[in-house]
Amino acid sequence: MKIKWNDTFEIEIVDQYDEELDNITSSHNEILKKGEVEEIDITKDNGDYVDMQFENGSMAFSIQKSTFIIV
Repeated sequence: MKIKWNDTFEIEIVDQYDEELDNITSSHNEILKKGEVEEIDITKDNGDYVDMQFENGSMAFSIQKSTFIIV
C-alpha cells in the first residue's frame, strides 16, 4: 500500500534482524519528510501503532498511525 507522511520526523529503520538471537544486527536513523510517499506493508497492527516493512525489506516498529495517511 502507498502511504504519505503527515509530518517530518526521525525514526529508526531496522535493516537486519537475527531471529535466532532475537536481536537487531543493523539499523539506521532516517528522516521522513512531510508529503513523501512510501510503498509499505503493515506487518502488525497494534491499534494506534503499526509495524511496517518498506520495499527494500527494512522494517520500522511502533509507528503511530496518525503520522501517515493511506493514498
